[in-house]
Amino acid sequence: MMDSSTTSPGPYDVLCCKSSEAYEYIGNRNFRALVQSHSSTYAKVSHSKVLKSQVVNEIIVSIRSPGGRFLQREKGSDSVWTVIPKSRIREKVGHALRRAVGKGSKKTKTTDSLCFSTMATTNQPQHNYFSDGNYNAQKG
Repeated sequence: MMDSSTTSPGPYDVLCCKSSEAYEYIGNRNFRALVQSHSSTYAKVSHSKVLKSQVVNEIIVSIRSPGGRFLQREKGSDSVWTVIPKSRIREKVGHALRRAVGKGSKKTKTTDSLCFSTMATTNQPQHNYFSDGNYNAQKG
């Protein structure tokens, strides 16, 4: 079982908040790349709720398998992050997929109601996700 709160999100975590810091966080950049890599599959299965749910699950498992979490700031705190509930994670991943499908090949920076991002320094590894959900850690 993963901790439900932390003061230091890790490089695999996805931060759910409105901020440019969150947008640029390495885990959020990797999340967006993972969503983009699954968007064509999601578009192809748009007729089936079950198959769309499987795509959402694949993304969630890809984030969680190396220990990543979906975090939000605890109310009234700037430094404590808490894990968001699974139902909300599914909503946010599904929304990100729908936005990616709707954008097609557009490459514009947008701010969502929840901006998925991760915090990293130049000494932390970067994780590039591949279309099969695996990732490759590299020094950034």
